[in-house]
Amino acid sequence: MPTALPTAPAPAELQLAALAEANRPRQLPLLTRIAELFALSSKVTHLIVRGSLASGTAERLPDVDFLVGVHDNALPAFTAALDDLMTVAAGALLPGWRDGIVADLGGVGFVFLVQHEGKMEQVDLYLAPASQIPQIRREIAGKVLLERPSARSPPRRPTPRGPASPSTCAGRSRAPSC
Repeated sequence: MPTALPTAPAPAELQLAALAEANRPRQLPLLTRIAELFALSSKVTHLIVRGSLASGTAERLPDVDFLVGVHDNALPAFTAALDDLMTVAAGALLPGWRDGIVADLGGVGFVFLVQHEGKMEQVDLYLAPASQIPQIRREIAGKVLLERPSARSPPRRPTPRGPASPSTCAGRSRAPSC
Protein backbone atom coordinates (compact mmCIF):
# COMPACT_ATOMS: atom_id res chain seq x y z
CA MET A 1 0.00 0.00 0.00
CA PRO A 2 1.54 3.38 -0.98
CA THR A 3 2.55 5.76 1.76
CA ALA A 4 1.99 9.52 1.42
CA LEU A 5 5.04 11.75 1.20
CA PRO A 6 5.92 13.65 4.39
CA THR A 7 3.74 16.70 5.00
CA ALA A 8 6.70 18.97 5.73
CA PRO A 9 8.11 20.31 2.45
CA ALA A 10 11.54 19.13 1.37
CA PRO A 11 14.29 21.75 1.46
CA ALA A 12 14.23 23.89 -1.69
CA GLU A 13 17.69 22.58 -2.58
CA LEU A 14 16.42 19.05 -3.11
CA GLN A 15 15.36 18.61 -6.72
CA LEU A 16 12.92 15.75 -6.16
CA ALA A 17 10.08 16.90 -8.45
CA ALA A 18 11.68 15.78 -11.73
CA LEU A 19 12.54 12.38 -10.28
CA ALA A 20 9.02 11.93 -8.90
CA GLU A 21 7.43 12.78 -12.25
CA ALA A 22 9.62 10.35 -14.18
CA ASN A 23 9.28 7.46 -11.79
CA ARG A 24 7.02 6.90 -8.80
CA PRO A 25 8.43 3.79 -7.14
CA ARG A 26 7.16 2.64 -3.79
CA GLN A 27 10.66 3.42 -2.41
CA LEU A 28 10.24 7.14 -3.13
CA PRO A 29 9.27 7.97 0.49
CA LEU A 30 12.39 6.12 1.70
CA LEU A 31 14.53 7.88 -0.89
CA THR A 32 13.03 11.21 0.20
CA ARG A 33 13.59 10.50 3.90
CA ILE A 34 17.26 9.66 3.36
CA ALA A 35 17.82 12.58 0.96
CA GLU A 36 16.34 15.01 3.48
CA LEU A 37 18.51 13.53 6.21
CA PHE A 38 21.72 14.02 4.20
CA ALA A 39 20.62 17.47 3.02
CA LEU A 40 20.61 18.63 6.65
CA SER A 41 24.40 18.29 6.80
CA SER A 42 26.42 21.27 5.60
CA LYS A 43 29.23 18.79 4.91
CA VAL A 44 27.23 17.16 2.08
CA THR A 45 27.84 18.84 -1.27
CA HIS A 46 26.03 16.44 -3.61
CA LEU A 47 23.25 13.87 -3.48
CA ILE A 48 22.85 11.82 -6.64
CA VAL A 49 20.43 8.92 -7.03
CA ARG A 50 21.90 6.09 -9.08
CA GLY A 51 20.68 2.82 -10.45
CA SER A 52 17.21 1.80 -11.53
CA LEU A 53 15.42 4.44 -9.44
CA ALA A 54 17.35 7.15 -11.29
CA SER A 55 16.89 5.64 -14.74
CA GLY A 56 13.19 4.96 -14.36
CA THR A 57 13.61 1.20 -14.76
CA ALA A 58 12.98 0.27 -11.14
CA GLU A 59 11.82 -3.26 -10.57
CA ARG A 60 9.39 -4.35 -7.90
CA LEU A 61 12.09 -4.56 -5.22
CA PRO A 62 14.91 -2.21 -6.19
CA ASP A 63 17.52 -1.01 -3.76
CA VAL A 64 18.09 2.70 -3.21
CA ASP A 65 21.49 3.86 -4.52
CA PHE A 66 23.01 7.20 -3.53
CA LEU A 67 26.24 8.90 -4.43
CA VAL A 68 26.98 11.32 -1.58
CA GLY A 69 29.57 14.04 -2.14
CA VAL A 70 31.18 15.31 1.07
CA HIS A 71 33.60 18.20 1.57
CA ASP A 72 37.05 16.66 1.19
CA ASN A 73 38.33 17.65 4.63
CA ALA A 74 35.13 16.38 6.31
CA LEU A 75 35.00 12.98 4.60
CA PRO A 76 36.90 10.93 7.24
CA ALA A 77 34.72 12.19 10.13
CA PHE A 78 31.54 11.88 8.05
CA THR A 79 32.43 8.29 7.15
CA ALA A 80 33.13 7.47 10.80
CA ALA A 81 29.72 8.86 11.84
CA LEU A 82 27.75 7.20 9.01
CA ASP A 83 26.71 4.09 10.99
CA ASP A 84 25.28 6.22 13.79
CA LEU A 85 23.48 8.47 11.33
CA MET A 86 21.94 5.57 9.44
CA THR A 87 20.95 3.52 12.49
CA VAL A 88 19.64 6.35 14.67
CA ALA A 89 18.15 8.73 12.11
CA ALA A 90 17.40 6.55 9.07
CA GLY A 91 16.28 3.37 10.80
CA ALA A 92 18.98 0.96 9.65
CA LEU A 93 18.76 -2.22 11.71
CA LEU A 94 22.44 -3.12 11.52
CA PRO A 95 25.63 -1.19 11.02
CA GLY A 96 26.48 -0.86 7.35
CA TRP A 97 29.05 -3.03 5.65
CA ARG A 98 31.55 -2.19 2.93
CA ASP A 99 30.15 -2.65 -0.55
CA GLY A 100 32.59 -4.98 -2.30
CA ILE A 101 30.74 -4.91 -5.61
CA VAL A 102 30.75 -1.18 -6.40
CA ALA A 103 33.58 0.12 -8.58
CA ASP A 104 36.32 2.20 -6.96
CA LEU A 105 35.45 5.76 -7.94
CA GLY A 106 37.68 7.50 -5.41
CA GLY A 107 35.42 7.02 -2.40
CA VAL A 108 33.93 4.19 -0.36
CA GLY A 109 30.66 2.29 -0.65
CA PHE A 110 28.42 0.97 2.13
CA VAL A 111 25.29 -1.17 2.25
CA PHE A 112 22.56 -0.68 4.86
CA LEU A 113 19.32 -2.52 5.57
CA VAL A 114 16.62 -0.02 6.47
CA GLN A 115 13.11 -0.77 7.64
CA HIS A 116 10.52 0.88 5.41
CA GLU A 117 6.78 0.24 5.35
CA GLY A 118 7.26 -2.93 7.36
CA LYS A 119 9.86 -4.36 4.96
CA MET A 120 13.63 -4.41 4.78
CA GLU A 121 15.05 -2.24 2.02
CA GLN A 122 18.64 -2.15 0.84
CA VAL A 123 20.25 1.29 0.74
CA ASP A 124 23.60 1.59 -1.01
CA LEU A 125 25.61 4.70 -0.17
CA TYR A 126 28.78 5.68 -1.98
CA LEU A 127 30.63 8.46 -0.16
CA ALA A 128 33.10 10.44 -2.24
CA PRO A 129 35.14 13.58 -1.75
CA ALA A 130 33.50 16.63 -3.33
CA SER A 131 36.60 17.20 -5.46
CA GLN A 132 35.99 13.83 -7.17
CA ILE A 133 32.29 14.36 -7.97
CA PRO A 134 32.81 15.99 -11.42
CA GLN A 135 34.93 13.01 -12.53
CA ILE A 136 32.52 10.46 -11.05
CA ARG A 137 29.58 12.15 -12.79
CA ARG A 138 31.36 11.64 -16.12
CA GLU A 139 31.61 7.92 -15.37
CA ILE A 140 28.19 7.11 -13.91
CA ALA A 141 24.60 8.01 -14.67
CA GLY A 142 22.33 9.46 -12.04
CA LYS A 143 19.81 12.11 -11.11
CA VAL A 144 21.09 15.05 -9.10
CA LEU A 145 18.94 15.81 -6.06
CA LEU A 146 21.30 18.25 -4.38
CA GLU A 147 24.28 20.23 -5.59
CA ARG A 148 26.06 22.74 -3.40
CA PRO A 149 29.39 24.48 -3.90
CA SER A 150 32.29 22.38 -2.70
CA ALA A 151 34.96 23.56 -0.28
CA ARG A 152 37.55 23.14 -3.03
CA SER A 153 36.86 26.63 -4.33
CA PRO A 154 35.69 28.71 -1.38
CA PRO A 155 34.18 32.04 -2.32
CA ARG A 156 36.59 34.92 -1.88
CA ARG A 157 35.67 37.86 0.25
CA PRO A 158 36.58 41.27 -1.06
CA THR A 159 39.49 42.81 0.78
CA PRO A 160 38.25 45.77 2.82
CA ARG A 161 39.85 48.99 1.71
CA GLY A 162 39.97 51.97 3.96
CA PRO A 163 40.70 55.53 2.97
CA ALA A 164 43.98 55.98 1.12
CA SER A 165 46.94 57.34 2.97
CA PRO A 166 50.19 58.64 1.52
CA SER A 167 52.05 55.51 2.70
CA THR A 168 49.58 53.10 0.98
CA CYS A 169 49.70 55.06 -2.29
CA ALA A 170 53.46 55.40 -2.52
CA GLY A 171 54.61 53.97 -5.85
CA ARG A 172 51.04 53.04 -6.97
CA SER A 173 49.79 55.89 -9.07
CA ARG A 174 46.88 53.80 -10.41
CA ALA A 175 45.74 52.16 -7.18
CA PRO A 176 41.92 52.30 -7.00
CA SER A 177 41.80 54.14 -3.69
CA CYS A 178 44.65 56.59 -4.44
